[in-house]
Amino acid sequence: MKILKKLIVLTIVLIGFTANALTVTDGAIVGKMVINKRPTVVNELITVNYVFLYKSNRNSNIQIKLEYPKEYLSARFVVSLPGKPNPACKFTTSDVITCYNVEHSKEQLITVMFKIVKTFDTDKKITASIASDYDKVKFSTSKSEITIPKIKAKDGSFIKVAEKHEVAVEENQSLNYEVTKEYKDKKLTFTSSDPSIVTVDKDGILTGVKEGTAKVTIATEDDQKTVEVKVTPKAKEECTVNKVTVTKPSKFIRVGEVFSLDVKPDNTCFDKRNLKYENSDSSVVWVDTNGYLVGLKSGKAHVKIMYNGKELANLDVQVGLEKKKSNNSLLIIIVLIVIVIVVVLYFFLGKKKKDYPSYDPSDDKDDYSSSNTNNNKTKETDNEEEYFDGIDLDV
Repeated sequence: MKILKKLIVLTIVLIGFTANALTVTDGAIVGKMVINKRPTVVNELITVNYVFLYKSNRNSNIQIKLEYPKEYLSARFVVSLPGKPNPACKFTTSDVITCYNVEHSKEQLITVMFKIVKTFDTDKKITASIASDYDKVKFSTSKSEITIPKIKAKDGSFIKVAEKHEVAVEENQSLNYEVTKEYKDKKLTFTSSDPSIVTVDKDGILTGVKEGTAKVTIATEDDQKTVEVKVTPKAKEECTVNKVTVTKPSKFIRVGEVFSLDVKPDNTCFDKRNLKYENSDSSVVWVDTNGYLVGLKSGKAHVKIMYNGKELANLDVQVGLEKKKSNNSLLIIIVLIVIVIVVVLYFFLGKKKKDYPSYDPSDDKDDYSSSNTNNNKTKETDNEEEYFDGIDLDV
């Protein structure tokens, strides 16, 4: 019986010792800055992962106190990584994160985001200290310290370039930039905020795509400059016409006749919509916008052919046949000559018909009968009639 009692007491002591041993153990916290490259710009976020572990026989609330330069950094929020244990953590003060009922004996991970609020030219440190509200939990590694390299302000001082640019659709234009001496050998990258409006190649050549406004960023490893680019409508091709060939009426056009001037320019960019006609007398001839002439009444008009306000050709348009003075005088002289010739012939031929021969009694009867039957003869005088009455014609 005495031996049994001793065994029971020994067992209780061993259990108590074991329980005490489980509550007092080492824990640790490790912090790591997770970034692709060192932060270089204001408002950029810095991601820091904190991994911690403690062993115990019970869950506990864990506090992580952050020490960082608040003038330059701001602790923003706590997140977790997918697939990793996720203790319920939040900022209870501006620099203390509390994780509630953290599961013991398992590695825990939380992510803290720091925002850069001001550039700094010397390295800065962020320290995280861990503690538990269960006083039996001890951490052999209770602090984690990371260093953030100095951050130069991205003020674009490395490059000289105009703040605003303007380029037309389908037009190419250089940014015309100049980098400072320190950046002569550094690589530059060019990016457009909206390639559907404007594109930019590796040499800084802009190409307008469609009307609108976009931003183009010129960047180096540690600095950048953003400019505004406005894309305007496609520039119209400038067309210069110096002369034209015009098909003119050969002499005149008749009243009611339609004639096309058929204007042909010396430049293929010629636009007939810019062609104008100026008419000195619209009552004589009418000219439409397509260069068609219509004779209205006899007369003459002067027509000018204009292109973009510049006179390229002109012509006189005669409607109806023009009566020239020299031709009229010649016609009158010819008519007068013909009249004189006609009158002379008339009198000459008429006088020849009226010259009759004198009477000769020795003419035979046949001659007399022949002359008596002539209808064109005039009547003989009264003495001649008496003479013929005294002659006996019966044989």
